[in-house]
Amino acid sequence: MLGFLHGRLTYANITATLALFVSLGGASYAAVTLPAASVGKKQIRAGAVGLGALSFPLGTAGINDDKVQDLTKNGCNGGSFPGNATADCTPPSRSLGGPTPGREVHLLFRSAGRLLVSAIVSLYNQGAPQTTAHITLQLNVDRHPVSESVTTTTGGQVLQVPIQTLVNVKAGSHTAGLEVSAQYGSSTPGDVLVSAASVIASALPAD
Repeated sequence: MLGFLHGRLTYANITATLALFVSLGGASYAAVTLPAASVGKKQIRAGAVGLGALSFPLGTAGINDDKVQDLTKNGCNGGSFPGNATADCTPPSRSLGGPTPGREVHLLFRSAGRLLVSAIVSLYNQGAPQTTAHITLQLNVDRHPVSESVTTTTGGQVLQVPIQTLVNVKAGSHTAGLEVSAQYGSSTPGDVLVSAASVIASALPAD
């Protein structure tokens, strides 16, 4: 099953999917209205417009994490078995933010702007068909939660789940990360696996 999943989670289809998020997401761009055909070869010399001519330096950083993560059942996520002692649960890391090794990207903003973060996660629910699990995807910016999405998956299901957010940031270095956690509806055997995850962060000009 994991081989089937990896064969379809390619860099090309991840990039295409994230590009679709950008085009359909909440980010919009204003443009100056010019008369039709008013700008052409006569108005712009070859090589006259480049990154140096733009007032805001655009940039993108991305990472692919193909390490398998087992969202293990325990007494803190609904997976305790009858007769087991109740666990002393501390608040899950996703409620606090924090480092996300292998799922963090970094961008440097020379001036204030907006940070567009998109991610896609591939999941495999190993549980029995009648069981369910609620999977939480959380995006962090500078180790603080900024967006959260919850998806319900049933036993035996394979799926890819997207999440996206757009936040205002100040000039300086910024980190975008992804966390994944599970809440189970049954203590029967069968965890959810994160078989792959990708994160892309893009620097955009301020409104």
